[in-house]
Amino acid sequence: MTKQKVKNEKKTQIVKALHNCLLKKPFNQTSIKDIAKEAGVNHGLLHYYFNSKDDILLEYVDYMSEFYLSLLNEWIENKIINQKENVDIKRETLLFMNEIIMTSNSEFTKILLEIWGIASYNENVKLKVKKIYSDWEQGINRVIKEFQDDEETAKFTSKIWMTFTEGLILFSTIGDQTEAERLEILEKLVSFIS
Repeated sequence: MTKQKVKNEKKTQIVKALHNCLLKKPFNQTSIKDIAKEAGVNHGLLHYYFNSKDDILLEYVDYMSEFYLSLLNEWIENKIINQKENVDIKRETLLFMNEIIMTSNSEFTKILLEIWGIASYNENVKLKVKKIYSDWEQGINRVIKEFQDDEETAKFTSKIWMTFTEGLILFSTIGDQTEAERLEILEKLVSFIS
């Protein structure tokens, strides 16, 4: 294995350890030693890979963003582009967002709420989150443009999808909304938009 590959794997191990730590307690209560223990490494070794706990958080945001963007791109290719004629784009997009972000990884949605809070006072995290939203919006916009010729309408629709999804994440995490309740809201939104 190359040195770079070993370094990347170790960084990923540390980032995943941060994820597990954030499931137990908030970021501001999580120490470098907590992360090191969860990663199964000496806490001094963490400083070889990261300058600070904030740097680990920034890497975590990138890691999760890349993971979800790869799922979005795969979905665009498989579900939308290849089956364009048979797709109700409004419904499918919302169902995808529900499935990927809220149903399949509800742990991450709780951590996402904390990251939003951190972004409100940490400029580096804020910049990362802004880039992620831009990437997601562009991905969703690509899908909408397959079905919508008007560029402005496609952009506006993408923003609506992002806003609605974020609201649904907040609503379901704070309000303990069930899967059935979320799906009912999604179906009503699709009906309303149509």
